[in-house]
This record gives sequence, structure tokens and C-alpha cells, in this order.
Amino acid sequence: MSSAFTETEINTALSIFNTLPDYVCWKDTELNYTLMNEATATLFGFRSSAASFNLISDHDLHCDAVALADQFQRDDRYVLTSGNDLTLINFCKYENDQWRLLFGRKSLLTDATGTKKGIYGRFMDVTNSPIFKIIFGFCSQDKKAFNQVSYVIKDRFDEFNFSTRESEIMFYLVRGHTAKEIGRKIHLSYRTIEKHIDHMKKKLDVYSKSQLIDKALSLGMMSYLPSSLTDEY
Repeated sequence: MSSAFTETEINTALSIFNTLPDYVCWKDTELNYTLMNEATATLFGFRSSAASFNLISDHDLHCDAVALADQFQRDDRYVLTSGNDLTLINFCKYENDQWRLLFGRKSLLTDATGTKKGIYGRFMDVTNSPIFKIIFGFCSQDKKAFNQVSYVIKDRFDEFNFSTRESEIMFYLVRGHTAKEIGRKIHLSYRTIEKHIDHMKKKLDVYSKSQLIDKALSLGMMSYLPSSLTDEY
């Protein structure tokens, strides 16, 4: 059991979490699962939430979502480092090869002194809601229809000093769309798109469009979904 949480804390939290309809879990600062409610354990392919006490990680999940383990942990490290919440959409295959669309948030857990203790995650199943059509649309744009994806939903890529428009353009650029195609999607002229691309090159200190895309991919921008783009659907 992780020393970050006491047995009393874990048992109290688990008794509450098992009454919730959502998928809820805790991870410690080493990104191991300290607890998960029964719904989450079943989602991940485990027989019982007792599996959480074995300090499993995302790499130990018993479902196809394990393929996104590195991305899940990258998001966790961002929360641990920055202290900022992340809003996420995951379209993955979970228990019994069932496709599910989950919407939720990861937050930093601290104690009364402000010491970091881990990550709190809570997700709801929105597979049968209208948002499914929105995300499926983006999966298709991503040329990843029927493949697993995980998106961080943000107003803009502010850690890279990108504007909302630049964030929208980058979303499509890293997915292989041309400036003309992007212009049609977000209702801007080709010339305006190219100007934004030039600004992004300067911000990421690169000299060509191919370098811009390569650096954006290395910085993990493929997993970001600007919230403004969802208004298009």
C-alpha cells in the first residue's frame, strides 16, 4: 500500500466512492492506483476494486485502454507538476471489448499542509449522449475512427503562448491538413492561416512547417482538443 495515503483515508474514500455512479480513482505520486471504486475496477477488467491495493499502474490495465497508458501518465504528471486540473475525453475499449466515451477531470490531491499526495480522477460515461457525435467527428478528422483516443480539452494551448485561433489551426495541422483545408474548416482565408502558422513557428523557434509539426508532436499537442472547435458540431 502506498505510504501517501493512510488505511483510514483509503477505506473512508472507498466506502464513499462505491456509492457513486461515476468512475472514480486515486493515484499516488508515483502514478500507481491507490484505490478505485467497483465501477472503475470492472471498467478496467479487474474482478474487484481490491486490485487497486496492489499498486497497479496504467500499464497493468486488463483492457485495450492500456495502449494509452503513456498518455494517461503524461497527463497525470502535468497535474502533479502544475497543480492544474485537466478536463479529458477518452474514447477507448474497456472491459469485454466495449467502446465507451468517458468525460471527466483529473485533479491534484493534497493534504491539510498542501503537500502533494497524488491524483484524483472522476469520469462519467457519456457514450449515449450527444457529445458522442462530436468526439466521433473528431476521431474521423483525426483519421483514427474506431481507434482509441484521449483528448485534453482546453480553451487554447496557453503553455505554448498560442492564441485560440492558433490552437485551432495546430489541432488540424498536426493531423495532416493543409492550410487551405484548415481555412475551410474554421472559415478563414488561406493567407490568414499561413500568417498564423508563421507566428507559431516563431513561438516554437522553428523555421519550416515540417519542423513546426514535428515539434508540436514531440510536445504532445496531438492529444489537445481546443474547446472552441466543439462549437462547429
